[in-house]
Amino acid sequence: METTDKQFFFTFLGITGVLVLLSIVVLLAANWLGSTNKLDKKSAAQIKIAKERIQPVGQVNLKSNPIEAVEPGPTTIVAVSDNAVSEPVLEGGLGKKVYGGICQSCHIAGVAGAPIVGDIAAWKPRIAAGMDELYAAVINGKGLMAARGGDPSLSDEEIRAAVDYMVEASQ
Repeated sequence: METTDKQFFFTFLGITGVLVLLSIVVLLAANWLGSTNKLDKKSAAQIKIAKERIQPVGQVNLKSNPIEAVEPGPTTIVAVSDNAVSEPVLEGGLGKKVYGGICQSCHIAGVAGAPIVGDIAAWKPRIAAGMDELYAAVINGKGLMAARGGDPSLSDEEIRAAVDYMVEASQ
């Protein structure tokens, strides 16, 4: 019995030794192949293409008031509101600017039942109810739409301008 135990021990030791040596050879070969990889050396053109591909597709507006986020361009007109504060109004009007700031987030895709701007059938009964009804719905909130369209900083003038813009675009 003693000879079979010795035979098993030496066989086991031999197989374990071969596996350890094989593992060391594989690790050294992988390390050598990885260090000679030519992908680490990129040309200036490849770097330029990579930087262009990873550019952000948009920017986050971190300003508290979306209306202030619009930079006045060369066609800027200045309008004076009731409280005598000048605000930039882009060509196309204050309504278009307010709509582009917050209203479009729901009214461009019909989120939560919001009528899509330009959908004449969806807007017809709302327009028939009267502009005062539309203004009140936005100012006070209606259904899933929060009061002031979700932006409490909007003035009544800005809300009316946005509603007028959407109605005009939907007739």
